[in-house]
Amino acid sequence: MIPSPYDTDARRSVKRDTVWTGYKAHLTETCDNDTLHLVTNVETTTAATHDMNMTEVIHENLEDKQLLPSEHFMDSG
Repeated sequence: MIPSPYDTDARRSVKRDTVWTGYKAHLTETCDNDTLHLVTNVETTTAATHDMNMTEVIHENLEDKQLLPSEHFMDSG
């Protein structure tokens, strides 16, 4: 369903009790106890894109920036 003729890429999505129309932002941040917490990667997708579909894309981008973590915690959706 296209909810708006002005933004044909926006889609409806549901996650738990939250319902929205638009996009998803996939944020990656550092979380080591002894360092600053910094956002190291941001990916924006349509709201219908499943979180797990972004894992490989995020890892490739982090590897290109030499920021690939030794352990990656993520929300599997």
